[in-house]
Amino acid sequence: MNKQIYFDSYTNALSYCFNNIDNYKLIKNVRFHNQITFTKKPSLGNTNILTLDLLDDNYKLHIQVYRMSLNTFELNYYIG
Repeated sequence: MNKQIYFDSYTNALSYCFNNIDNYKLIKNVRFHNQITFTKKPSLGNTNILTLDLLDDNYKLHIQVYRMSLNTFELNYYIG
């Protein structure tokens, strides 16, 4: 399966990530909503790094979104 890594918005990058973490469930509690809602999109040339809890206590979702240009965001994510 080929993953998409370039997106035209920060929101699209995060949505793609959340929709493609097969067999894992995010804990969508107050902490999750605060991390997602209050994290601004990265400024040009910078990276946002998020670590979110999964229902399986042994794993976390690690997300990095790099802003390459005004309307291009690069997504990297993994579960570890």
